[in-house]
Amino acid sequence: MKTQNEMVLEFIKNAGSITANEAFTELGITRLSARIFDLRKAGEKIAQERKFYTARDGRVKHYDVFYLEGNE
Repeated sequence: MKTQNEMVLEFIKNAGSITANEAFTELGITRLSARIFDLRKAGEKIAQERKFYTARDGRVKHYDVFYLEGNE
């Protein structure tokens, strides 16, 4: 059985990036930021980009997209 860290890294390599929503819906992982922390600590070069959007109530919100450096 793969660890959550292995699952996240494999997803990023296959899909090119991952968001918290994708981690939850596709992998069942609720704390993506903790897995990203672990992977960075293990030496993986993971970058992130903050994306902004306007919610239905008119407020501006954001989410992060994580990807391997060099794969922008």
